[in-house]
Amino acid sequence: MVKRLRTRLENLFFPSKCIFCGKLLPSSTKREESLCPECEKKLPYCVDTLKCKSCHRPIHEGVYCDACRKHPQRPYTRLMAAYLYRDRVKRSIARFKRERYRSYGAVYARHLCAVISYECKDLTFDLALPVPARKARMNKEGYNQAACLARMVAKGMGIPYGGELLRQKEERQKQSELTAAQRWLNTQDNILVTRPKKIQGKTILLIDDVCTTGATMFACALALRRAGAKAVYCVAAAAAEKE
Repeated sequence: MVKRLRTRLENLFFPSKCIFCGKLLPSSTKREESLCPECEKKLPYCVDTLKCKSCHRPIHEGVYCDACRKHPQRPYTRLMAAYLYRDRVKRSIARFKRERYRSYGAVYARHLCAVISYECKDLTFDLALPVPARKARMNKEGYNQAACLARMVAKGMGIPYGGELLRQKEERQKQSELTAAQRWLNTQDNILVTRPKKIQGKTILLIDDVCTTGATMFACALALRRAGAKAVYCVAAAAAEKE
């Protein structure tokens, strides 16, 4: 009875809304289904977009993504995403970066699990890891949206979660404040694997909320491979077409 009353109060004060357009949804809507039928149909999914011939990252034009052109011997095997980083997806993920919107991750995770299952049919992952947050952000917010998403994906895929195995070595400038070229320099040699023995010989699923230039994913994957990981597969809720 208490649980039922709490649910009714939550529906009254915090009604279910589509995480992409804000449209009100039926009160019985589960959090992993919090999107309206229109958005479900019209979201810019990556499944039918042009992809890099080498790593499968969504691209705007050409054959290879910028990262694969610059670094043919990239440290990750594949880079996957559920959506293109534009319009309503971009606005939704901007909200997800604040803790009160963490429930958005349930929808992203559901779509990501479908992408991973499709793209990596015969692959078994040993660990799911989030891209580590900056210390300043964690001190201020106490929340890492990549870790929130990674936990949900790990649960959905039945993969062990290793949230504390990666961290940034030092505090550097926010990636969002930098140009594409500066982002690559900013992440260089700044990722530490805290317990290398935990990842040696393992196939890792590395998870972030958004991938723009791919510099952070690259730096994390490189650190993991240098520490002995067998392979690294990267996945983000959304990826930018232009880097």
